[in-house]
Parts: sequence; structure tokens; C-alpha cells
Amino acid sequence: MGGSGRAFACSVGVSVGVVVAITVGVLVWILVTTDDDQFGHDMLKEFGLASNWTSINNGGFGSVPNKVMDKLTELRREVEKSPDIWFTESYKNLVDSVRDKLAKMVNASDTSELVLIENASTGINDVLRTFPYSVGDKILIFERAYQSVIQTLTYLNDIKQIEILRVPNFVYPLPSQQYVVDTVEAFVVQHLPIRLASISHIESRPSTVFPLHLLIPMLHNYNITVVIDGAHALGNIPIDLQALKPDYYFCNTHKWLFSPKGTGFLWVKPGMPRVVPTVISATWGNSDWTDDFVYTGTRDYTSFAAILEAISWRESIGGEQAIMDYNRNLAWTAGQYLAGLWNSTVSIPQDMASAMIDIKLVNNDQGAMYYTRTALINRYGEYPAFYPMDGTNWIRISAQIFLELSDFQVLGDRINQLYDEYYAQSNL
Repeated sequence: MGGSGRAFACSVGVSVGVVVAITVGVLVWILVTTDDDQFGHDMLKEFGLASNWTSINNGGFGSVPNKVMDKLTELRREVEKSPDIWFTESYKNLVDSVRDKLAKMVNASDTSELVLIENASTGINDVLRTFPYSVGDKILIFERAYQSVIQTLTYLNDIKQIEILRVPNFVYPLPSQQYVVDTVEAFVVQHLPIRLASISHIESRPSTVFPLHLLIPMLHNYNITVVIDGAHALGNIPIDLQALKPDYYFCNTHKWLFSPKGTGFLWVKPGMPRVVPTVISATWGNSDWTDDFVYTGTRDYTSFAAILEAISWRESIGGEQAIMDYNRNLAWTAGQYLAGLWNSTVSIPQDMASAMIDIKLVNNDQGAMYYTRTALINRYGEYPAFYPMDGTNWIRISAQIFLELSDFQVLGDRINQLYDEYYAQSNL
């Protein structure tokens, strides 16, 4: 295929329009980061990332600051000093403090509405597997729902005899929030009655902040119970549960809040059917449903307790809004830069963006994409979230406070180089 088969227009020449787009993107980045000098490469010393690794996929598993890891180690040592005291007294007090902090962060009306869970996959199982279905109930999800949601419902379809409805894939790039709402409502009207809808707050791939402030009241208008998968939300975008008014909401804290792996929360609106944890332990069945989740057998609960340190550390470096603004601005600017570099487009409008953004690759050659992905990992220490969608290839990038625009400029150049390298080798 040679030069004509290269991935991007910039491999063979850059148009005036592309130059303007790139220049504007860089200028915007300079302007929006003027007050965020505490973030960027200087923050790398606060994390344990390898010196030869550039973490451009924070949306995958998150990053934990050194100070939080130190606290986690300290807590584990405390457990071993007096295990009986830890499990029967100390841990419960710490958990209550964590729940109180998280409830305030997401504007829950009361701490009693929120419990700690290991991750969003646990949350979807806790909610969907204990929901009181009737035979033939219809459950709505989006076609690109996270796989654990799809698999859980597939399992329930066999044992509960429910029907799974999938809203067909949205066409990307998305034009607007209203396009999503109109598409979903048109589907809903055609399939009523619907018992429950499970929707992501931020879809994983392509990363999309769905307009819950419009979707939830629309679904409630049709008497549909709404379950929100907020796996990517906390620490990434603001969450206001009293304003959104879902029926259930669950979230990871390890992806974007800087807490240790295996941490999250589940929120249940008062008056909804009682949720039962996936693991039923000796404390199950008390009058307070939150007791069911405090202890689910002997295991390491110190990651839950360390959430307090993660929140405290975020406050010490500028607080929630400063962190979220930096990451969102960086992701958007980097996405615009790469789209300009490749004469392409990002997947969503800015009011549906978060600290992750997806850029369309002009070249749809799967072989070239996987060659580039492998080389970026093995040669340059970068893990690109490449994936095919609707006959085209895309890449999702994640911003984080230890990254700068230059990291994504280098990424773009390397991707161009590796695509050219792939075709040069193919012609040998």
C-alpha cells in the first residue's frame, strides 16, 4: 500500500485548516492551564508509575498516589497488630466516615442511602440480581453497555425469564445531547411497558457523558426504574444525586478518585426494594440494610478505609473542581489536537466530554492498528485504547493530572511513525 495507505492525512502533508486547528488547540491549552501550574509532569513524583511508562489510559484501572499507598500499608499493619479490634470496632468506624464523605461528595440526602462495594461490576450484580422482576419484564440497555451489565442480564434472562431490550448503537460522532434523548425515547415508546433501564453515566468506549438530567426524567415519565452505572464518574465529573434523581447509582472510586483498587459505592433511593449483597454473611438481614454490606466475610477491607486518604490528598492539591477542570480541559484539547493532526474528528460535542476523549482514525486497517498498539506498549511504554467501531478505528485517550499536552503530541507523532513503519515493512 505504501505512502497512499498511511493512516493519516498528515503523513503526506498538512492542510492550512489542520495547521490552524492544531495551533488553536495549543493556544487554548496554554490559556486554560495558566492557573493549574501545580499539575502536569511535576505531579509524576507523587505516583509510583515506572519512569518508562506514560499512563494515557487512566480510564482502564486508575492511578493511586504514593501517599494513599503509604496509608494503605499503614492500615494493613494496623490490622495485624490486633485483628479482633480492627474487624469488630476500628473498621466499622472508618467505613462510616468514608460513607459520610462520599455521601457529601455526590450530594446524597443521607449517608444511610450509600454503602461501599468493590467495583461497579459488584454494583450491577447487587442491584440487578436482587431486583424483584416478574416473568416477561423488559429491561432496557444501550447496545454498547459495559460487558458485565450485558453478561449479568444474560444470566438473569435464563433464570428470571426477563426480556433484554437494546437501544441500537448511536451514530458517532454524536451531534448533541438531544439526539441521544430523542433516540432513546423513540425506542422506549415502541417497546412499552419497560420495567427497568440500566444506563452508563459515562460510557466507556466511546467515552460519552450521557445527559442524565434529561434521560432520567424522561424514563421516569414512562414509569421505568432507572439504574445508573457510574463506573467512570466519581472524580471525573460532578455527581449530584439529589438533582439527577436516579433509583440506583453505583460507581468505582479507584478509576478517577485515586483510591486503591477494588473500591466503589452503591447508592439506593429511599423506598426502593432492598438490595442484597452478592455475598451474604453472618450480618445479613438486620433492620439497617447498610449492615449487610459492612462485612461480607474475612478479607482485606483496608482499601475501603484508604478512600479517606485519597479524598484528603485531592483536597490538598487543589480540590475536586481544579482536578476535574484540568483533566477535562487537557483531554478535550488533546483530542482536538489529534483530530487536527489526523484531519479527523472527536466522537462527541464538548458538553458530553470528560477526562476521556475518543478520536477517529482515518485508516481502518486492523493490521496496522494492532501493529501500532503492540509497538506503543513494548517500545514506548504507552497503552493506547484502540478499538474498531462501525467499520472504522478509534483511539480513546485519558487525561490525568501528571500528564501534559506534550504527551499527546508525542503520541500522535509516534502513531504516524508506526503506521508508516507498518506499511514500509508490508511492502518488503
